[in-house]
Amino acid sequence: MATEDENRWSWFCHETNISSEAGDDGAYMSECTVNFAAFLLHLLFVIIACLVLIWRRWWCVFREVTSPYLIKWPGHNTRWVLSFILVVLAFASLGEGILTEMARKEPSPQLQFYLPACLLLIATIISMLYYQLAENWKSPGLLWLLLAYWFFCFVINVVRITHLLQENVAGIDAAVLWIAVLMLVSYILLLVLEVHLVALEEYKTSIGKSPSVWKVFLRVFKGEIFWAGIIRLIYDLTCLVGPLALNGVVAYAIAYGDEVREPFLNSLIYLLF
Repeated sequence: MATEDENRWSWFCHETNISSEAGDDGAYMSECTVNFAAFLLHLLFVIIACLVLIWRRWWCVFREVTSPYLIKWPGHNTRWVLSFILVVLAFASLGEGILTEMARKEPSPQLQFYLPACLLLIATIISMLYYQLAENWKSPGLLWLLLAYWFFCFVINVVRITHLLQENVAGIDAAVLWIAVLMLVSYILLLVLEVHLVALEEYKTSIGKSPSVWKVFLRVFKGEIFWAGIIRLIYDLTCLVGPLALNGVVAYAIAYGDEVREPFLNSLIYLLF
């Protein structure tokens, strides 16, 4: 079973760290698995983002909103600062991976040391282009892809930091931990910006729509409508008391025959007239 796992991961990790290890708290993912998940996430984002941009540019030309002015979304400058910081961290991660690979002095390269960092660098640049085009096209719906991407980057980075802490990193490996922590902070801030912008755009969209008269009426007078409904329900229920009582009296008179029929009829005539 271990041989099959080694053959399956050999193109990415070769012979080190290709199996899951177990501790006192159960099994946790190996460094190779975490790096491969990050590589796969960045690759999927690059592919999907490029496809979305191509589709938006060439198949939705008739929906273009032409405007000579660029209206910046909230958090525009902050996003660019965080994106540049993420680019610097991606370069640092790539350099650390290359140094780690050179220090091994083995003929078989391990792609897990530098390939995820390369994809992260490309994905970060694509995210900057993606956001700029979404802002130019005034298409806040495109931001959902960035929101999902930052969220999964956050999750993978939490797993990576947990793994590094379990490995008790020290010395030169501490650089990997610090890079991961700084990336985690960047992902959190980008995720907060994305959530705020998506929520704000959704709120603006709802504000721009023509409200329904019935919705406005219900929102303004919902308390009065509720209590009026309760009172009306009580009134309708009390209206049933008279017919039900009369039916019971009639049934009682029929059941006991002539001995109560005459007093009953006299009482009924008295009540009615």
